[in-house]
Amino acid sequence: SGGQQQRVALARALSLNPKVLLLDEPFSSLDANLRKHMQEEIRQIHQRLGLTIIFVTHDQEEAFSISQRILVMKQGQLCQSGRPDQVYHHPASSFVADFVGNANLLTGRVKALDGQGMTVDTALGRVALQGGQASGFPKGSEITLMVRPEAVEIIPLDGECPDGPNVFRGRVETVRFSGAHLRYQCRIGETCMEVDRTARPGEPVMVPGTGVCIRLPLDIHPIETPMAAKASGVFPPWPGFWWPRFSMPCGISRPRRAGISWPLSGCFSWPAWGSSCPPLSGGLSPGP
Repeated sequence: SGGQQQRVALARALSLNPKVLLLDEPFSSLDANLRKHMQEEIRQIHQRLGLTIIFVTHDQEEAFSISQRILVMKQGQLCQSGRPDQVYHHPASSFVADFVGNANLLTGRVKALDGQGMTVDTALGRVALQGGQASGFPKGSEITLMVRPEAVEIIPLDGECPDGPNVFRGRVETVRFSGAHLRYQCRIGETCMEVDRTARPGEPVMVPGTGVCIRLPLDIHPIETPMAAKASGVFPPWPGFWWPRFSMPCGISRPRRAGISWPLSGCFSWPAWGSSCPPLSGGLSPGP
């Protein structure tokens, strides 16, 4: 079977006592259940042998489940490196945000700043941000706001929307059942947003055309826009790296790119010239 073939190939590689093990899409031909078993075996091998494993995959869920550190790459360029939770919740760019999971990206301009956060004018309307992330952006600068679908609250419209910041009125365009979750695509004006909601047995499903209230969180993650990044010098300019998206029509799936992840401590040294992200220094070292 496919699983036995993968185990034999893995045993042959380990028989050489390598310092670094490279696995390039090793489970791509396996079914979902067998993939989970093999992922657990890889985790156990890493813990037992203390071996650095570089695991290349297109499957973001697979990368999150087995890795201690993730690298996101595009066209041979390193875009971001960090723990899975850091990369997911604090992406360094619009490309990383959209590649690692699903993301609603809103472009806007900083309208006002105060001691607790800032407000941003977007296609949805005025969005408030609070917390430590809502700093370092001068008034009038253009930024991109990243909101994960599971962080958005959706409320069936019954009269008026509740008072409070970041509440917008819209309607359901499509709904998709994916087992544990329902994914709604909602239109607010000219903007389409994805919203994930836990699918509970017996709970009514909002059908397309249903009026809803959408509430965005206050701890939205802001990302610099291409022009702001170029001016700040944080990311050397490279055509094709930035992937701005102002609004995406409902029902259109986003393209994906390949990524790389590994369980290890340490990171690659990467050429700084022409890079799209700050160069990383250091070398590969065995994981704990």
